[in-house]
Amino acid sequence: MDNNKSFEDKMKRVDEISALISNGSAGLRESVALFEEGMKLIDELQLELDGTKAKVQMLIGASDPPVTEDFEC
Repeated sequence: MDNNKSFEDKMKRVDEISALISNGSAGLRESVALFEEGMKLIDELQLELDGTKAKVQMLIGASDPPVTEDFEC
């Protein structure tokens, strides 16, 4: 995981990659490389979201009485 980039920076890069692939300005090899980069970033983002969700659930569970409602990301 690239810990040097914020969640928001990673999301911005995924948007940039999507635009580059969508507008057809990248060749085949570059498109594949961009796609791979995007998928890696998406995996990192999902891990970060999962960790944040677990932390929030833990914090909610520590309240008295525990709150059990799910939230949407």
